[in-house]
Amino acid sequence: MFRRLLSVALALITAAALMPLAHAAYTTPTEITAISINTVLLYEANSGSVLYEKNARNQTYPASTTKVLTAIIVLDLCEGHCLLGDLSEYFKDEEWLDPDYASRTFSLDDVVTVTDPERRGSTMHIQHGEALTVRDLMYGMMLISGNDCARALSIYFSPAKDSKVTYFAAVMNAYAKALGAMDSNFVVPHGLHVDEHMTTAYDMALITKYALQNPTFRQIVATETYTVPPTNKNRDSVLLENTNRLIHTKADDEPQYNYKYSAAIGVKTGDTDQAGKCLVAAAEKDGKQLICVLFGDFENISLGPKRYEAAIKLFNYGFESFSLVKASELGIEPTLNCSITGADVGTAQIKADLETAQMCLHNEELAEIREHAKDLTVKTVFSTDDGSLHAPIKAGEKVGYAEYMYGNELVLRADLYAAADISVSDGKAYTGVTKDVTESENVTGNEWIFWLLLVCILLIIVLIIIALLRQPVRNRTSQLNRKRRKRRY
Repeated sequence: MFRRLLSVALALITAAALMPLAHAAYTTPTEITAISINTVLLYEANSGSVLYEKNARNQTYPASTTKVLTAIIVLDLCEGHCLLGDLSEYFKDEEWLDPDYASRTFSLDDVVTVTDPERRGSTMHIQHGEALTVRDLMYGMMLISGNDCARALSIYFSPAKDSKVTYFAAVMNAYAKALGAMDSNFVVPHGLHVDEHMTTAYDMALITKYALQNPTFRQIVATETYTVPPTNKNRDSVLLENTNRLIHTKADDEPQYNYKYSAAIGVKTGDTDQAGKCLVAAAEKDGKQLICVLFGDFENISLGPKRYEAAIKLFNYGFESFSLVKASELGIEPTLNCSITGADVGTAQIKADLETAQMCLHNEELAEIREHAKDLTVKTVFSTDDGSLHAPIKAGEKVGYAEYMYGNELVLRADLYAAADISVSDGKAYTGVTKDVTESENVTGNEWIFWLLLVCILLIIVLIIIALLRQPVRNRTSQLNRKRRKRRY
């Protein structure tokens, strides 16, 4: 009887402990898990959700997909909204900075006279002294993967005194870090192999997400063909055809190599001996923007069909098996009570922006989360050097972000804003102030789990005490019974 009671109590404790962690365990289809390409990532850009990954956080060679970053830097500089601000100010302490760079302005119509063009790998066959517009160089770089175009652009837009691509790489790395791509090291603008030139599939997805927010970038990478007009060195126009088979099928391609995908919107192929065949692709449908990153397709066929076949499988999986919903639809409480320093009070109310935040979840998992939204836990991450919240803060000021977890899985990230003004300690009244809280708390509370665990533990203790008290009685009874049996004989 005792053992039976003990087993029941232990089962209750185990079940209670696992309740916050339990969630729908959906199965990824074999056609996805069987993709043999070394590095695979399927990312939903609107929500920032990773839908599938394999080796996506490991550094690898990106080949010409590097040009996605080169292109968006060039476009930002042409449009006057560089992510880093004024580059002459950003690199003001560098000896190589061109002191006249601050006075320069750029546009897609600027004419670049190319000197010492890149001859390796895929090129547009630019000649020394040839004059082309920035626009023509951009199409040459992104459609046919012109390494000569990438080199020419990096030199023209570099904030350095001389023409070394190394200094443009400094801009690339600063951009990457600003976008959260923390595991990358860019050395060249085109992706021609250098041992130290590496990134991750996840970093490349973050960079591509940012690039796709630019309408001109989207237009370029979705273009099937582009004609470069005659130049001072070439009396004939040059037809460029997009190498991304999800966007464009060439007239001389065999029918089995037609991978055109109706929802595709770009973006870039890549190919070196060390990197294999690579692809960063994007597609949009049903409000979802999917980014697929594939590095390391080493199939020995010129078009590298595995990368396109894999991309199509991943896109279909993402569109058919996942749903995009607003966080506000789940009934999550947006107000959080967070510790604050520098004020007369210990805590302040911070609000998560659940109106614009979105979640992209597997359909099976989403159904369960809708039913058990109360089981979400939240961790606050503040955008300060020490990770703490400090007064003074103005109402509506962005102070960081919140990560919502369902069990051990991150399902939502939402920006955090101050719900009210919070002044430095001065004896005045404060609004929006409640209780002290820990860094991570349950969104709606799981107090019942605590009490259930407590009851189960107390039950175990009582059962153990009963067992210990009964043991001596059993021993004495056994001894008496043995003595009685001896007397009988």
